[in-house]
Amino acid sequence: MSIYALHHIVVVHGIGDQKRNETMISFLNEFVRSMPPKVRETVEVQNLVSEGDSVDRRPAFLTLEDGERRLAIAFSEVYWQDIANEYLDKEKQPPIPIFAWAHSINTRLQKGGKDFSLWRDAIANLETLLGLLKRAAALYKKSGLLAQILERFLGDVQMYVESQALRMRVNARFLEVLGSHPTVVGQLTSRLGKADGEPSIYVVAHSEGTVVSYNSLVQAHYEAALDPSKHKWIGNVRGLVTLGSPLDKHYFIWHNRFRTDVLAKQHPRDEKIRWFNYFDRSDPVGYGLKNLRPAEPDSDAAKLFKVEFDAGFARYPIPGAAHVGYWTDPEIHRDILQKLIGIGGRRKQLVTSKWWGQQWLMRTGDYVLYGVVRSITVFALLFYLVRVLSFLQPKLAGAVDWMCNLPGFACAKPSTTLDWLKMAAVVAAPLLVLKAWTWIEELGEGISASGAIARRLLLGVWLVLISLNA
Repeated sequence: MSIYALHHIVVVHGIGDQKRNETMISFLNEFVRSMPPKVRETVEVQNLVSEGDSVDRRPAFLTLEDGERRLAIAFSEVYWQDIANEYLDKEKQPPIPIFAWAHSINTRLQKGGKDFSLWRDAIANLETLLGLLKRAAALYKKSGLLAQILERFLGDVQMYVESQALRMRVNARFLEVLGSHPTVVGQLTSRLGKADGEPSIYVVAHSEGTVVSYNSLVQAHYEAALDPSKHKWIGNVRGLVTLGSPLDKHYFIWHNRFRTDVLAKQHPRDEKIRWFNYFDRSDPVGYGLKNLRPAEPDSDAAKLFKVEFDAGFARYPIPGAAHVGYWTDPEIHRDILQKLIGIGGRRKQLVTSKWWGQQWLMRTGDYVLYGVVRSITVFALLFYLVRVLSFLQPKLAGAVDWMCNLPGFACAKPSTTLDWLKMAAVVAAPLLVLKAWTWIEELGEGISASGAIARRLLLGVWLVLISLNA
């Protein structure tokens, strides 16, 4: 028999309506398609579905040839959706109603100051959106369905971060799958023969699955230090890949629940786990690893991991789609293949932004788009408002004369470019000044109470002056 180098990839899904084996098989497909052509031509899928329990697990695996090397790669999945589903089927809702929970997150984010102002605004907007959808459900049933879907996604996060019992069950599922590694290796060697070297484990996780993976790996090392008979597979874990990870925000918002120094008194690993963290700037969930403190030698992250990639990029143009775009991105798969596992030769390229993803260009585009949309909204509103009131003028006996007499706002359509410029100056210029004032203040120490009052007074004066300018 030929001697194969054995690798075991464990895929961990995130939140949402997940199906068993779906994430793993989808990853396997893109993984193979991203291989160099000469390697891809040698791939043979030996078993597509992982079956059996931890005692007799028959893994999904494939074999391939990379030059003179023969490799066998097994695939397993940490499927934890059924744990969340079981709770929801029994209780009919997450442990905390979504509205109350979202509001509590905003309360915890207050300590973040201006650095988390966008997050606070996003959560506040989400609360408003859920409320509107529920109210609209009385008129359109699909609005209620969308609200249920949003609550379902948020419920998965809530159940893991807020419930100690559910979190430990999910972590136990992760440890069970990783604990099957010796069985997986035994199944492969019984079919392929003696392994070439020590089999390696690589964990590839997405979204909330990255939190599950990191926490479970730290837990496994902590328990193994107390009892060396536990988790003997941990020395085989060579790499961790996190895609669209909310770890940074979890460890900020729930810093008391997710500590960063539980291993502070334990000995670090001799060979650290190589960590690649990918996040797109359009992904509302994914971030870097700042709050895990991987640069501080006493932190858990520094003791267990060697962070080799932790950078944002702009590769997926649609914000919602960006959160799942990693799975089908060949550049990320090539990084995993070549840099982490060593298939297809050395790779020096970095996963970077696409041409349109340069930060200055995206920021300029954001301001331009914001200005265009706001301008269209204001002008459309005023255009139709003037005409509606103009139509009613005979019945209202001159009640709208003040609007018709405003500079540039004759009830008839403005006839010259100068008229339109007057309209823009009267309406848009003060609004732009107010917006710039807010933006400048945010760059400083945040929005002050006195500044907010002054802006309201300015807005009131502007409205009064317009109303008196007959």
